[in-house]
Amino acid sequence: MILSDDAFVMLLDERRFADLTRKRRCDTTTHSEGLFALSCASRREVDALADAAVAAGGKPAMEPEDHGFMYGRSFYDPDGQHGEAFWMDPELVRSG
Repeated sequence: MILSDDAFVMLLDERRFADLTRKRRCDTTTHSEGLFALSCASRREVDALADAAVAAGGKPAMEPEDHGFMYGRSFYDPDGQHGEAFWMDPELVRSG
């Protein structure tokens, strides 16, 4: 799946995933396997991505976080993986 000119994501079914690792897949109803965060260009994009994840069968993971200079929302995808969309004020990132 192409997210942008610089970002790609590969979505695998369980059988193909098992071909790529020697470890067992964890039970994501009780354990976190990872947290996958995507940087967004705006607060509106954060909301659109998180809303799309929930509309596709995911669930909200945490309450939205708004720190003024940074805004984020997290969700669990339909497989239970923890995802997050976040935005940071680009002026603060450049001056950082």
